[in-house]
Amino acid sequence: MGYEKEECTWCNGTGKEYCGYCFGTGKVNCACGGFDDDCIFCNGTGNIKCNMCLGDGEVDCSMCFGFGRR
Repeated sequence: MGYEKEECTWCNGTGKEYCGYCFGTGKVNCACGGFDDDCIFCNGTGNIKCNMCLGDGEVDCSMCFGFGRR
């Protein structure tokens, strides 16, 4: 029997959340002269893998904890 899943409410099912290091811009200030470099945490995308669903977009059912019964 498969596990029951539901959409992750933390990322709204996208599997991604905004990068707090670059504030979602994907860029950080370079200490060497002010040019913007790609953020090393999100690789310049502005998003990181969701911490709640680990990037799946789904989590175990909150009612049955994924076991399919209450």
